[in-house]
Amino acid sequence: MLARAPLAAAFGRRVMQLDCSEGLVVGVLGPWGSGKTTFVNYARPELREGATALLDFNPWMFSGHEVLVESFFVELSSELRGKGNRLGKIGDALADYGESFSGLGWLPMVGPWIERGRGAAKLLGKYLSRRREGSATRRQTLEAELAQLDAPIVVVLDDIDRLSTQEIREIFKLIRLTASFPNVLYVVAFDRHRVEEALGEDGVKGRDYLEKILQVAVDLPVVPAGTLISQASKAVEEAIVGSRVRDLEQEVWTNLMIEVIASLLANMRDVRRYATSVFLAVDSLGEEIALADLLAIEAVRTFMPDLYAELPNVIEALCTPNERGSAREERDSHKAQIEKLIKAAGPERETVVKAMIRLLFPFGRRHIENNHYGPDWERTFLRERRLAHGSVLSLYFERVAGADLVGNAAAEGAWARFADERELESYLRSIPGERREDAIRALEAYEEEYTPEMVVPASTALLNVGVDLPDRAREFLGLDASLVVGRVVVRLLRALEGKPETDVAVHRIFDGLRMLTAKYELLRIAGVAEESERDLVSEEAKAALGERFSEDVAAAAPADLVGEPELARVIYRARLYADSGAPPIEIPADPDVTLTMLASTRPRAAIPHPRQLCRAAHPGICMVGARRSLRQRGTTAGADWGAEGVGGRNPV
Repeated sequence: MLARAPLAAAFGRRVMQLDCSEGLVVGVLGPWGSGKTTFVNYARPELREGATALLDFNPWMFSGHEVLVESFFVELSSELRGKGNRLGKIGDALADYGESFSGLGWLPMVGPWIERGRGAAKLLGKYLSRRREGSATRRQTLEAELAQLDAPIVVVLDDIDRLSTQEIREIFKLIRLTASFPNVLYVVAFDRHRVEEALGEDGVKGRDYLEKILQVAVDLPVVPAGTLISQASKAVEEAIVGSRVRDLEQEVWTNLMIEVIASLLANMRDVRRYATSVFLAVDSLGEEIALADLLAIEAVRTFMPDLYAELPNVIEALCTPNERGSAREERDSHKAQIEKLIKAAGPERETVVKAMIRLLFPFGRRHIENNHYGPDWERTFLRERRLAHGSVLSLYFERVAGADLVGNAAAEGAWARFADERELESYLRSIPGERREDAIRALEAYEEEYTPEMVVPASTALLNVGVDLPDRAREFLGLDASLVVGRVVVRLLRALEGKPETDVAVHRIFDGLRMLTAKYELLRIAGVAEESERDLVSEEAKAALGERFSEDVAAAAPADLVGEPELARVIYRARLYADSGAPPIEIPADPDVTLTMLASTRPRAAIPHPRQLCRAAHPGICMVGARRSLRQRGTTAGADWGAEGVGGRNPV
């Protein structure tokens, strides 16, 4: 997106040429949202090619220095043990050395951190001395093994600046503990200012401490304002393609982009957040509100939430025209509200808020400048569906604000649990059903930050939750629930580096899915279906996954089948995937199973008509009786059956 791939690749090649015989720590530095993760990912192929092994260590998953140190050595030793006898021996040495710190809250530190809070008890001192002597011997053994490597072991640590102050300190203590190991190369990505602030204490400057650890650093440049504007404009174009929206008034849009939206964009993460916000708003209100106004108010909602929360309270002040003879008390009250709104934004945002009022709410301009719009403009604003008209602004808040705000807040909570399947699923299920889909959709904003460690747990949780998402009314061209989940899972799978890794991940995800419908969705997402254009897994994996799916369907008990929301598609697809030599899949002669299968049919391409499915299961079934039973159970499924089978007028 920012044309950094060549630079990152050159960085990766250069780093692998450096002398790592005494250990090396390389920093990728930049403020939040500057693209550090993307830069490291672009450099990853070069790092992997020149390394003995590459380990992504996620400090978010561990709390406390004892657990952190022990987990680091366990993760690294586990990575090496599977790569041959020589590396396996090093893995054993790493695990042995890590045991020296198991259950012990000691780490070598510098300056005022040395032995803080340990006291001077002789017994504790002797205990620490014995542990240090033991770790020294083990360290010598480990260093001797590492020194024999032909290429370094690369350890990638990302998102350090998102940790708490104490956790940042623990991470750098860990790095300091292991930084001098021969042929161990750290690549650490963080915001310099945040980390230096966390490391500084009692007269010890964080920068001084950091410079003792970092040997090489590359500072990512701040993304130019012009690039942010162009990327935001591109995101808007992608959001409105294929959507039914009102015409974009170019002059209004240009002014809003330059004076309001661009002033609120600080980095590429902001652009991604804005893109997600725009997508949701356009999908919901693109036809009902002037597009330029909608795009601008979404920027205000995303980046100035406190001010945005006050807007519903000042609708009259923003949307009341200037009329002769209007009560002075009312005018003064409205002006006071506007001034309070501007003051609440703070001096750094005062210019932006005034531009918002001037461009979005012309009736409010008289409170900040000598410019008056009379009542005649109300008809114009209503015809153009501008937010300047009170009824249009009220419509916006009634239709968008609640669901969208809750959805984005919930997505932040889900993102914090992305590497833990149980925590993520539990959290998603705690969100009210009508808001859960909005939260999952908003997770697309984090796409560039997905890591391989997140793929299996997050995908498994999302698919298990996805089968239970409630149906709801949708705008034309709106995505249904399964596609909302599928878009996030596809992006997760693309975080892996190739088909071998993806094959393994998809099999592991398959193992963790509880319902056949969820497994069906996984196969569809991964491109297992013959008609799919997606090609995420290998042909061997497609065949194996299809066979596993068919076997699971054949072995399912009737009680399990009754709970499947997509039973018709599950059975149809399982029959396609069944091995030619395997017995045909039999549908249990159970009325509840048959009714579940009928109720699960709805228009969708490449699926047989329910009449074909039912005749295949039970040739003598009475369709009129089935429809009557469905009506008695309170469902309308199958009410419009008319055509026969694939190729008919109403294929499902």
